[in-house]
Amino acid sequence: MQQWFVFRTFMIAALLLLLSSCGIPGKPGVQGEKGVRGPAGPEGPQGPPGAKGDRGPSGPQGATASVQASDVKPLVETIIKAQVDIVKAQVEALQKQIDALKQQLQQAGKCPKEMVAMGNFCIDKYEASLDDPNLLGVADGSRTTAKAISKQGAPQSKITWLQAARACRNAGKRLCRRQEWLLGVGGTPAGANPPGSDECNTQASTSSNTGSRSQCISTSGVFDGVGNLAEWVDEWYVTGAPVETDPTKWLTRMILQPWGTASMDGKDATWNVNGRALASTTTPLAPTSGLPAAAARGGSYLDAAQTGLLSLDLRYGPTTAIESIGFRCCKDK
Repeated sequence: MQQWFVFRTFMIAALLLLLSSCGIPGKPGVQGEKGVRGPAGPEGPQGPPGAKGDRGPSGPQGATASVQASDVKPLVETIIKAQVDIVKAQVEALQKQIDALKQQLQQAGKCPKEMVAMGNFCIDKYEASLDDPNLLGVADGSRTTAKAISKQGAPQSKITWLQAARACRNAGKRLCRRQEWLLGVGGTPAGANPPGSDECNTQASTSSNTGSRSQCISTSGVFDGVGNLAEWVDEWYVTGAPVETDPTKWLTRMILQPWGTASMDGKDATWNVNGRALASTTTPLAPTSGLPAAAARGGSYLDAAQTGLLSLDLRYGPTTAIESIGFRCCKDK
């Protein structure tokens, strides 16, 4: 018991000694003045977003539009349709051009059905007629609007060389050149004199319908190259004698010197070319000085034995229309 008392006393003393060494807090003193605030620290990272708020109320309804979609739609459709129609028309026009070009390409190198193919050119199958004989115009061809036609029927006569050349041109053709005419007509039989009804018309009072005489056809299929009407050909010649004032001398020289000689009387209208041909058929026949002769080939219904492939008439100038002279056309393939 005594030991317990001594131990307790010792523990109390030790506790008092510990408390005295640590100090017992006293009453707090008076608070000092507030110090100056230090600088702000660095900004920290952004925090996570907050929760989405509720949707606000709807705004007031706007004014009703004056033009509705239903009003615009017909106008838009009309405009679109008009544009489509324009495009269709352009496409159709282009297609027609393409078709025409295709047709031209297909016809390239071919002759029209009324013509005969001869190497690189075409020649009319029949002696030419006109679409309208009233459109012959002036003798020099300056007002000739008639078109040459190659078909069976009455051929056109009383036409000048210049008118015939223009009529061929109006038809997209031209007068035949000498070599072309000779090739096309080659092989045509001359026939008898007087000829039979199917033979070439070489002795008669008038021309017959071209194509009507079945035996008057060349090896190429060209009708009436011999007889019927003599035909203007694309060639001119300087003919006759030098310029003469005496018709008797002119006729003599025309026979003896058909290709002309050097001028004896000085300059004429063809500058010493000495062309002298008939400008008309009025009698007495009077050749015109300085007028070259246009060639007419094959002979006519008036020429009998003088008809044929090599028959060549150099009596008439290019502005002279003769009842027994007609024409036919040629063209390049």
